Order: sequence, then C-alpha cells, then structure tokens
Amino acid sequence: MSSDRAKRIATIVDEALAVPEGERASYIASACDGDEQLAAEVADLISYRSKADDPEFVLAETRLPSPGVPVSQMATADLNDDPAASRRAIGPYRVVRVLGEGGMGIVYEAEQSVPVRRSVALKIIKPGMDSRAIIARFEAERQALAMMDHPGVAKVFDGGTTDDGRPYFAMELVRGDPITDHCAKNAPSPEETLGLFLAVCDAVQHAHAKGVIHRDLKPSNILVSYTDGKAAPKVIDFGIAKALHQRLTENTLVTAIGQFIGTPEYMSPEQADPTAQDIDTRTDIYALGVVLYEILTGQRPFDTETFRSGSFVEIQRVIREVDPPKPSTRLERRLGETSSESQSNNFCPFAPRQLKQDLDWITIKCLAKSRERRYQTAAALADDIRRHLNNEPVLAGPPSTTYRLGKLMRRNRAMFTAGTVVLATLIVGLAGTSYGLIAADRRATEASEAREELELVAEFQASQIRAIEVPGMGDRLRASLEEAARAADDRDPDLFLQTLATINFTDIALRSLESDVLEPSQRAIMEEFEDRPRVQARLLQSLAQTRRELGLYESAIEPQERALTLRRAEFGPGHPLTLESVMQQGQLFRAMGELTRAEEQLRRAADGLLETVGPANRETLNAMNSHALVLSSLGRLDEAEPIYRSVIEHCEDSFGPDDEGTLSTQNNLASLLHSQGKLDEAEQLYKLVLEKRTRLLGHDHALTLLVLNNLAFLYFELEQFDDAESMFLRALDGARQNSGSAHSETVACLANLGGLTWRTGAYERADQYWSEALSITSTELGADHPLTLDAHHNLGLLRISQERQEEAVPLFEAALDGRRSVFGPDSSPALSSLSKLVHALIELSQFSRAESLALENERLRRETFGTESRYWTTAATQLTKLYKRWNESAPSPELELKVARWSETAGSSP
Repeated sequence: MSSDRAKRIATIVDEALAVPEGERASYIASACDGDEQLAAEVADLISYRSKADDPEFVLAETRLPSPGVPVSQMATADLNDDPAASRRAIGPYRVVRVLGEGGMGIVYEAEQSVPVRRSVALKIIKPGMDSRAIIARFEAERQALAMMDHPGVAKVFDGGTTDDGRPYFAMELVRGDPITDHCAKNAPSPEETLGLFLAVCDAVQHAHAKGVIHRDLKPSNILVSYTDGKAAPKVIDFGIAKALHQRLTENTLVTAIGQFIGTPEYMSPEQADPTAQDIDTRTDIYALGVVLYEILTGQRPFDTETFRSGSFVEIQRVIREVDPPKPSTRLERRLGETSSESQSNNFCPFAPRQLKQDLDWITIKCLAKSRERRYQTAAALADDIRRHLNNEPVLAGPPSTTYRLGKLMRRNRAMFTAGTVVLATLIVGLAGTSYGLIAADRRATEASEAREELELVAEFQASQIRAIEVPGMGDRLRASLEEAARAADDRDPDLFLQTLATINFTDIALRSLESDVLEPSQRAIMEEFEDRPRVQARLLQSLAQTRRELGLYESAIEPQERALTLRRAEFGPGHPLTLESVMQQGQLFRAMGELTRAEEQLRRAADGLLETVGPANRETLNAMNSHALVLSSLGRLDEAEPIYRSVIEHCEDSFGPDDEGTLSTQNNLASLLHSQGKLDEAEQLYKLVLEKRTRLLGHDHALTLLVLNNLAFLYFELEQFDDAESMFLRALDGARQNSGSAHSETVACLANLGGLTWRTGAYERADQYWSEALSITSTELGADHPLTLDAHHNLGLLRISQERQEEAVPLFEAALDGRRSVFGPDSSPALSSLSKLVHALIELSQFSRAESLALENERLRRETFGTESRYWTTAATQLTKLYKRWNESAPSPELELKVARWSETAGSSP
C-alpha cells in the first residue's frame, strides 16, 4: 500500500465517521469514486473504529410505556386506557387503582366481595400482548404461584379470563416497600438487615424446592411489610419464572434463543447469554448476591449508567467478564466521596470493617461468573450468613490463586500477548517513593519531616526486597534483588530503577506473587505505618500501581482508594501528592476499560499539577501523557495530538531530547499519527525514537524492540515487506535473548513473522513460524491461552492457502471452541474462526454441516453488529456461495430458492 493511498483511506474514514449513519454508505461510495476495493477497506476500518453498529440492549420483559406517555405517569394512568379495567368489574373483583406495570401485565388493586371480602392484587395481561407465547408465560406464573405455600411468597387466590379472553389472576396484596427502600427509611441494625435477607433466602429456597426459578429477583420484587409489628419480606412477581421439573401449562413455554429475560443489573452471566438454554436455580443465587450487595453498600455492583446507555455488547461484556469490587471496597469509596449527591445515597447500616472477610466473601461467592463457584442453593447461602451472625467460620472464601490467575489471563489478553513485564513494577510498587514529587512535597511540608518519611519508605523498601522468597527464584534474580536493596539503602533512586529494569518478571513464579509478596506487603504497610498516614498512603499508592500493572484490578481498588482518601485528608485536594493519587486512579480506570471516568480523573490531575508544580515536573508530564493516551483510546485524536506535542516540548526543555520521557511520548505521538494515516511523519518519528533507544539502551532492550515492532507494522501496511521482515526478525532475536524461546513475547514475534510470510506467499516459512508458535504455546501456556488459539487459527488459514482443507478443519475447530470459551460465542475472534471453518467445509463439499454453521454465523453477526454492518454482509454472502456450490453438486428447487434469497439479501445491504 502506498503512503498516498493510506492517507486517502484515513481521510475518507474520518470524514465518513462525521456523516450521519444513514447517509454514510452513499458518502463512502461517492468519496471512493467507484473503487470497490477502496470502499471495502474504508468500510472495514470504520467497522473496527466505530461501535455505531451495535444494537441497543432491549429486554423482552421490561418495556417502557407506549410513546408519548412519560414514565412518571405510568402508575397514575387513566384506567380507561385499559378496556378490561374500564368496566371496573372483573369476575368477582372491582378495580380500585393501578399499582404498577410490567413487561406483559398491569397490576391493579382490587376488592373482592364474594365469597370473602378482601383486597387483592389483580394482574391482567396487557392489551395487544396476548400472543401465544405471552399467554403461556402468564399462565405459568399463575400456576407457579399456586404451587407455593410460604409466608415469604405472595399467595395466589384465584385466576380466570376477562370477557375479551385475557388471562388474569388475583394474588395477595402486599402493602410494603422494596427491601432497599425499607432499609433506607427504617434504618434497621446490621443484624436486623441480615435477618430480612435470610427470610428472602428461605422464600426463594421454597420456590426452588417446588421446581420454580424466579429469574427476576430484585428489590422491587421483594417487598417488606409489617406483620404483628415485625418487618417481614415477601417475594412477588414470578412473571418470568421457569419450570424446572414439570410443565406448568398445556401451552408451550419457551424462552426464545436470543431473547433476554430479566433485569440487566441483576442478571447472571449465563442469563445474559442469549443462546443459553440451561438456566437453573443458581441464576437466582446470583441475583440474591446483587440484592445483598445493594443492602450492604447502598449501591449495585456495577455502574447503573452502563446498563442504561451501554450497547448490547458492552452490557453483556460487563455481566460476563468484569468482576465487581468487594462490598467493603465499594462502601469505603462511597463513604469517602464528598459531594452532596453521594451523601444523599440510600442509608447503609454497615461500616466497611463489618463487611471485610465474611460478608465480602459471601457476596462475591454469590456473584461468581461460573455458577459452579456460587452457592448451589439458597439454603446454603442462608446457612453461611447464619454462621457469620453466630461468629462461626463461614464456608465462603477467596478464590484460589490458580482460579484468579486464570481470570487474569482472560481479562488481560493484551498483557500476556505483549510479552515481558519487568519486576521493576513490583518493587517500585513496594517502594512507593514517588520520586517525581518529593520536591513538591518538601515545599508543602517541613523538610525534616519529608526526609524522615523518605527514610522510613527506603527502610521498608529494602526490607521488603530482601524478604522476597518465592519458588523458582534463581541465583541471577537473587543477586539482582540484593543489588536493588543496596541501592535502596543508599537512597539512590536512579541506580535502584536501572537495576530493576534488568530483572525479568518471568523469573518469579507467577502464581506465588499475590499470596507470597503482595498480600504480606499490604499487611505490613497497614500494621507498621498505622500511625504514619502519609507514609502509609505513599506505600499503598504504589502497591495499587503494582497490582494494576499485573492486571489484578480488583485487588488494586482498595489500596488505591485508601491512598487517595488518606492524601486528601492529610494534604487537601490540590496538593501534588493528592493529584498523583488522582492520576493513578485514572490509570486504574483506564486499565479497567472505564475510559470516560479515566479521562475525567486524568484531566483533573494534569490540570492540577500544571497549576501547582508546573510543566517541568515529571509527574505533570506523566499525567498529560496518560490523558492523551485515554483521549486516543476514545477516538479523540485531534484533542490528544496537541497534548503529546506539548509534553514532548516540555520534556525536551526540562530533561533533554534523549530523556526516556521524551522518547516515550514521541513513540505515542508516532502511533497516533500512524492511526491518522500520516504515515510519513509517523515513520520519521518512529525512526528517531528507534535510533536513540538503540544508542542509549541497546538494540535488544525491551523498549527498543517495542518501537522496532511499531515501525515494522507500518512498513507491513506500506507493503515494504523486506524492511518489515528484517525488523520482525530483529525483534524475534531480541525476544529470544531477553526472555527465552518459550516466552509469550517470543511467540508474538513468531506470529508476526508468520503473518508477513503468509501474506507474501512464502508458505513454507509461514508454516515454520506458526508451527513453532503453536508448539510453544501448547506446551508452555496451555490449550486455552489466547496465543495458542491464535496459532490454531493462523495455521488453519495457511492450510487453506495451501489447499489442504482437511487439515484446516480441526485447526479451526480447536480455535473456535477455545475462543468461544475464552471470549464468548459472539466475539470477533470466535466469529472469525467460525467463518473460516465454514469456508473450509464448503471447499470440502461438506454442505450440510457447513449450512448449520453458516446460519449460526449469520445469526450471531446480525444480532451483534446489525444488518447494516459489513460483518453481517460477509456472512450473508457466504451463505449465497454455500448454496450455489451445493446446488451445482446436487441441483434442487429448494437450493435455487435459497441461492436467490441470500443473493438478494447480501446484495441489498451496503
């Protein structure tokens, strides 16, 4: 690809993204002037950079009022809107008023006069909602309630149909508040609050024993009323309950594949999977965990705004992949906020210390992504809470180290793909000296006090380094650690950091880091410096940074929040050290993918540090650089570019053109220019950074290899394959020398070389590189590691190119199974392997199997990206090809119709 063509593509993409979505296709066609290949490349890049194709997340059973009726008017709507209610008499019941409205039914307060006089809750199916499926589900609710007899479950009294044939049933009228509102209004003690939750667990256990899953447990379906002066919860609305062991109705009751049943904030990971068909009682355990979390903290586990405005894909990702902070961490964060809005949150009877250990463990066990790790019954959950109340050991506990590291690898594919993480991060985290702000700190405090704090930090740092003793630590690592400890003793930060930069993180057994190093360090920090909050804050801040760099985001939240709270209390909100903690909090949000929150925090830190210590300070420039990185991730490249240029200017003025801060920001700017299609300028900047890092650090240093890879990718895009290959080979040699042959960084280099040689048609060499990568990953990283799955997929591509389709099929099958497990069935990696598997089967004339997989591919892409996306069009086109080939081998009218249908479908889309 020429530089001019790349620039043209980038220009068209940027302009197309600014055009309204409905006009975008015609704009691209006009801008590309009939060049179909150019238009295809533009469409691909837009699909990659834009999430506009993602459909909104719509719940089948949670609907807003009809257009024109504000939500606030829902409960007071005129009864005449409902024909059944307008007659005011339904069977033996007289309608009094509307109580509420759900996805399929309207609930009224009604009075029964015969055979007994009482008030009831009367639920009637909505007008226009009386489809066969909805009626079946409604009848199931009625039957499910009739089977249950428990004081914690609202009783069903009667059922029937209205004159116009719509089902209804009458149930116990529960006059009460949602359990969270009840706790906010009445301020029960912690013991009383947990007692209410125990009663809910008992009611849910009763329903499960009757073979019924609620599937929509949430505070509004758990009402607390008073009986004989005692608060008692009742579970209501089994409107989306599912029969476990028996048919509840003669009509068919099926949740359609791709249809979501439930409320997102309380939905279990398996419930969020539109293809799941084996929902069981443990989905209610997850929802109970969310309710418990809300009772304990006054907040839900995840940000509500994400569920209101996030796309289908984002909400599904959060539910299925993101681990919430522990309740004690969330409560500390909430109590540490100072805004009036945060102080007006629901009352919470607990203090953070009351949640640590037992209640944290119990709640997190309920919220486990894998249902096998949750409590298996509501009774088991209740028993553990009773153990807590009785001061007995609870059965819940933190997940094993192996499990946590498996989660780490799946969450942080980029970290494990990128390669080496140096031990410098770990030890600098323990040290926590914040060297860049020491001068500012001394201006704000007495010099003697600052020196004393630094002495304490250095002593702690050296002791922690010398205390590191983990399995697999060799003589080389031990000598490097001792040298680092001596540098700490000598108060020589430059020597200290230089020493640590030479230590390979992989020399330490990964599984022992958290339990053998990080957790003991945090305990030591909390115990030894309880009466020295400034020192404690410094150490906690850097411990949080260490965990963030290792991808242990959940465990980083607590020390990060505590450090910020301590510094804000000690120094005030505008002090440089407080702003450093604000910056590090923004970095944590960025690592967790919460880019909007990250941008806000990093902008605040950068602006504050510019004002207090000026642009000549490293921490100021670090905050500005981090802010620009987040802006780039948000696609706000025009905002990020001047920030990068400003940082480079100040770094050069204050620290020189060869300073690593200067070079690092220049590399970031080159990457941004690369994304903008300004390839000539990006190339010159990459070359400048590469020359300086090679001269200053050596040709095989990790930072040198990083920019070398960036430049190689640019040459690959420019189709300067010889230059790209020589650079990838240099990167491979450096990775082998630095990390060894059996390391993920080496594998990544092999994968790059395999891709380049495959692209240029050098299939034998591509086979050599990709086969070596698969051999290493299968042995060293495991069958489900992302790099192993990539190697299977890549080799499958190569076998197709070599017309060895029979060998390609098992490779794509292995990649598909693993990618579905690791990333999800509708993820881009899984869909890519699925599409390639279909291609191989078509070439082998295995049409029947290819058809079922191709239809699945089309459905997943349609549901994930929408029918205006090129990703979906590719799947529809593949179906056309399949049916044409099938009809050529065995002509039939049915196949001809399918060819016509999919040809028209694919051809009518953009």
